[in-house]
Amino acid sequence: EHNFGHSASNMACMLRGLWIFHAEADVRLLTSRRFPTVERKMQKLLGDDYVALPCDEDINIMFIDEVLHEEEDHHIPPGVPEPFHEDFRQGSFAWNTQKEAYVEKLWPLGPIASICQGKIWPLLFLFKKGFYLVTVVALEKKYTPETVRALELPQITAAFAVLEDICDFIPSNLTIADVAGIAELQYYIRSAIPFGSPVNTNYHLLRTVRQGFPNREEETTQRSPAWKPYLYKGKSKLSLSIVETVNCTLYGKPEYEDECYIAGHVYCCVDLPGIPEISIPISFQNGSGPPP
Repeated sequence: EHNFGHSASNMACMLRGLWIFHAEADVRLLTSRRFPTVERKMQKLLGDDYVALPCDEDINIMFIDEVLHEEEDHHIPPGVPEPFHEDFRQGSFAWNTQKEAYVEKLWPLGPIASICQGKIWPLLFLFKKGFYLVTVVALEKKYTPETVRALELPQITAAFAVLEDICDFIPSNLTIADVAGIAELQYYIRSAIPFGSPVNTNYHLLRTVRQGFPNREEETTQRSPAWKPYLYKGKSKLSLSIVETVNCTLYGKPEYEDECYIAGHVYCCVDLPGIPEISIPISFQNGSGPPP
C-alpha cells in the first residue's frame, strides 16, 4: 500500500497534450494545448523509450485513421472453403490480441487507445456534445497495455475525470468559425491546466474569476473534483498565493507564430475540515493607472 501511494503521488495526473475535435460531416480540430514542461520531464524519465508527440495535423489524421476508423483486413480465416474466399477479399475483420490491446482498451470511465502504431500510449478520448476530447497521459515508465490494470494507473482514471470537467467549458453550439468562443474556451483550459496538471477545473469558480462574483441568488453549489477525490482533514488555515503565469498558445505549425504573454493572479484559499473546496478570487482596480 505504501509503494502504490508513493507512485501515484509522483505522477498524479499529468497530461502531455489536449485536443478538442468538432464532429460534423468530418472530424476537425477545434483547439489544442501542449505542455512542454511535461514533455521535458517525459524525455528524462523515459530516455530511449520517449516518443515525441506529432504535430496537430498528424494527430488529427491519426486519431481518425487509427482510433475512430480501423482499417479493414483482407484476411481469409483458415478452413474457409475456396468458393467463399471472394467474400473475404472485399474486406474482413481479423482479431490480433496484441495489436488490439494498443488500438483500444476499455477503462472504467471510457476507452483508451494509441497512435503512431502503438508507440504513443495511453491516448484517452470522450465524445460529448458533438465534440471529441482527446488527451495523452504522461506515465513515469513504459507499460504493457495488454497486462496493465486500472488499479495500477490511477492517473488514467483521473485524466478521464479532467476531460469530463473540461466538457463543461464547451458550449454545445460552439463551432470552428466562432473565434471568440474558442478564445474563451482556451482561457478556461489555460486556467484549469496551466502546466499539464489540473489545478482547478471547477467551471463555476473559473467563470467567477473571469467575470466577477455572481448574484447571491445564483446557484453556487460546488462539488469536489473527481481527479482530486479527498476532503481536507487537518487544522483550519487560510492561504494567500500570488501567482505569475506565462501563457502560451502553441499552434503546432511552423507557418503560425506561437503567442506568449504574462499575467498574474492573487488567490485566497481556505481549508476547512469536511468542505471540498473554497477559493476566493481577489480583484484589484486602480483607475489612475496600473496596480502597484
